[in-house]
Amino acid sequence: MGTQYLERYGNGKWSTNVMIPILSRLLQNMGAGILVVDEIQHLSLFRSGGSAQVLNFFTTLINSAQIPVLLVGTPKSLKVLTSEFRQARRSLSGHGGFLWDRLKKDENWALFLSGLWQYQWTRHVEGLTQELSDVMYEETQGILDLSLKLFVMTQVRAIVAGKEKITAELIRKVAKEQFKIIRPMLDALQDGRKTQLLDYEDIVVPDVEEFIQRERIQIDVQTFIQETRKRTESRQEQIVRVKDEAIIRLQLLGISERQASELVRAVLTEQPSASDVNEVVKAAFQLSIQKKQDRQGGKVNPAEDERDLRLIVKKGKDEGMTAYDALKQAGVIRIDKWCAG
Repeated sequence: MGTQYLERYGNGKWSTNVMIPILSRLLQNMGAGILVVDEIQHLSLFRSGGSAQVLNFFTTLINSAQIPVLLVGTPKSLKVLTSEFRQARRSLSGHGGFLWDRLKKDENWALFLSGLWQYQWTRHVEGLTQELSDVMYEETQGILDLSLKLFVMTQVRAIVAGKEKITAELIRKVAKEQFKIIRPMLDALQDGRKTQLLDYEDIVVPDVEEFIQRERIQIDVQTFIQETRKRTESRQEQIVRVKDEAIIRLQLLGISERQASELVRAVLTEQPSASDVNEVVKAAFQLSIQKKQDRQGGKVNPAEDERDLRLIVKKGKDEGMTAYDALKQAGVIRIDKWCAG
């Protein structure tokens, strides 16, 4: 703000009685609407002269500056200041005082939860029932921050699990997992053990962003598995298509269905990534020639192989036949009855 209040008044040489009027004037000049003192539990009561002196300072400041003061702290701060709050309320010149605590299980809780329940991201929007309201209060004890976080984390878990629905069982499960550290404090609130609650420094709430990040990893893993499965299924379908088409083409070349199937299987085993039908047929046909050579214990000239299309066409030409008639006579070209008719 470009001010030098710290240099002018924060050197420690001013007494409390002098500082209060100065602070009052500064707050009025700035038009302050409220003075918020956060983390009040860290206030050094020893250096400040004790809880009575601290509360007296705030009371005098409120009366002189005519602005409200909001003290924000953990349950531990109440252990020191609660007794003084009761006395301070009587001298706040009409400002009064109150303790902003968790919500009680009454119409205020119902109003808060009904408003919160409108923000559902799951595909199945679940209506707010009395059972769900009871479970939410039981697991959060009316603490607004915990209620918001539990509502968010439950929906994230529902989406990750694929259930897409908020249930009482799921709320309890998420709360049991994520509220382990603060469970003793929640139990103390539920049982009304206020003296035990005052011993806690703070309620360490779970980090929602960290929770979402962990759950997102699960979503990524599931997505990867699904995509891999789709790719695998697609590859299997492609292999079946190539295999079936290659067998048909080999049969047109005069190779029996059983032998064609064995040849194609051998080629695909040797070349599992083969996807071109022409290449598979070529490799299978060459393999058949190689096997014939192995059986005869010598080399066979492909031009002299009775299944060689070139030989069939050549012989037909020598006999005055067209290539079509020669291939038809050799059984390479098949004409079904329904086609002929």
